[in-house]
Amino acid sequence: MVGQPRERPARVVIEEAGVMAEEPLEEWAARRNRRQASDRQITGARRVVPLAAGSNAAHLAPDAPRLLLERGDTGGWVPVGVAENAAEAAAFLHQS
Repeated sequence: MVGQPRERPARVVIEEAGVMAEEPLEEWAARRNRRQASDRQITGARRVVPLAAGSNAAHLAPDAPRLLLERGDTGGWVPVGVAENAAEAAAFLHQS
């Protein structure tokens, strides 16, 4: 039809390493979903959970106690102790 704009698939413009490129929206969304899913994967065998109310950031509450957790046989997290502060918790996380 004359005067009617052609429908084009949705595209996004991405910039990687300073280069602009177009990518079909569906491909971009699939790539984003894969990245978000991998970001949600919890890796490692140890975790630390702050016991104080408020922020989880160590630099905001360096003296707050933290619950120390290790991955159990079933894949769940098992409490193994309490660290007195962020420094002790960091030492627990980085033990071999």
